Amino acid sequence: MVCQAPYFDYFASAGFWLVYVAMAACTVLGFALRGRANAPRVLGYALGSSLVFFVITNFGAWLADIASATPLYAPTLNGLLAAYVAGIPFLQNTIAGALAFSALLFGGFALLRRRLPALRAQTA
Repeated sequence: MVCQAPYFDYFASAGFWLVYVAMAACTVLGFALRGRANAPRVLGYALGSSLVFFVITNFGAWLADIASATPLYAPTLNGLLAAYVAGIPFLQNTIAGALAFSALLFGGFALLRRRLPALRAQTA
């Protein structure tokens, strides 16, 4: 008799692991912003990372769904597109969160940099 933990199927699913792949992809994307942060770039990277996360995680959700006993989406390109359309409300919230936190973190650091000389870029 094989004993499985209650959440084993979820943690072993492709959808779960693709969330971490998406987070890693967004992190790699963020490294390209290092040292070159300005408002247009931060806006672009926030939108870009939101889209990368959306595409990867919704693909994972579709993949996990078609492997389930009662799938909601067809295992076709149309089924994948339907899964992406169903995820649009989540994309809106992802973009709103990314923009809010980017403004808070990057804008806050820019304000601190103006007030605290120790945070300003050092010139050689």
